[in-house]
Amino acid sequence: MVGGRRPAAASDSVAAAVAVGEQLPGGTGTALTHAAAGAYTDALGLGLLVAAGVAFAGVVLVSRFLPAKHRDAGAPRVATPPVADATVAEAVALGGV
Repeated sequence: MVGGRRPAAASDSVAAAVAVGEQLPGGTGTALTHAAAGAYTDALGLGLLVAAGVAFAGVVLVSRFLPAKHRDAGAPRVATPPVADATVAEAVALGGV
């Protein structure tokens, strides 16, 4: 506080609070700078916790509602590629089928 009042610029952003803190004399400016830095890291930590909670909720929802497999249990594991009729005829002629 300067003269019993808080400068309006100090409450706008962390950078503004640091700038005001650099202009204040002695321990007052240092206290304002440390308070601004502490408020920033506290808010950042809270934001990270919220983001982690949202990510965890996403994991729970995905694991609960999305199927583990995208195919039926009776479906073949490997799809066979289509074979041209000429290739089948050649295999039959050679006695392979």
